[in-house]
Amino acid sequence: YPYIYSRASGNEVILCIFNPADRAEKANFKLNVKAKGFTLLAGDDIKMKVKGDDYTIETPAISYALYKLKL
Repeated sequence: YPYIYSRASGNEVILCIFNPADRAEKANFKLNVKAKGFTLLAGDDIKMKVKGDDYTIETPAISYALYKLKL
């Protein structure tokens, strides 16, 4: 945990984050696109740090978020 993936169609990219665990979790990952920002589409506002293509997130217990990336 957490489960993290992205979906893309043309120039639109959605970042999906799911933490079904009953505890807070952290994760580090990379994306092959550089986002200028994020718009929360649904779910919880998750703490996210971005440095280049390196992402670090902290998810609360039993949470999810769907973000649209601003490219």
